[in-house]
Amino acid sequence: MVDEPLTLPAPMLAEIIRRLLRVGVPPTAIANAFDMEAGPIKVVARNLRREVYGTDELAEAHTYLNWRSFEELQLILTNGSPELRAKVAMQIQSKAMAITARQTPEEVSLARAEMAMLTEGLDITDDDLEAEAAAYDEIRAQFVPSDDLEE
Repeated sequence: MVDEPLTLPAPMLAEIIRRLLRVGVPPTAIANAFDMEAGPIKVVARNLRREVYGTDELAEAHTYLNWRSFEELQLILTNGSPELRAKVAMQIQSKAMAITARQTPEEVSLARAEMAMLTEGLDITDDDLEAEAAAYDEIRAQFVPSDDLEE
């Protein structure tokens, strides 16, 4: 068998390369398979990441996801049910305490201020919690057998 170069039309080769990149084949492996320079294929890979993720830098993508998560938590804290808001607030507080254990007093003060800003306007009254607990108990009672013995 003779290793002859593939002669494919440029648009077809470009589409094959894009499909291989989309399924995770490394640019260098593609370059080796098609006896090409890896540089142009790496450019195509960067462009694909820009199309899919809006960036080809992992740090930027991570920062974006952090901000999206923060926005989602704010929506939950503002609009969620009292039970969900309490659960999310406790998770945030738990994580904050874990981070605080590794921080200087100045960092702790800043974290407290940021936590206060995050939870500002969050009013969960005892009546809200009692109503949510009662509703939960009613729903749960449909599925959980009672401890009471009927005679």
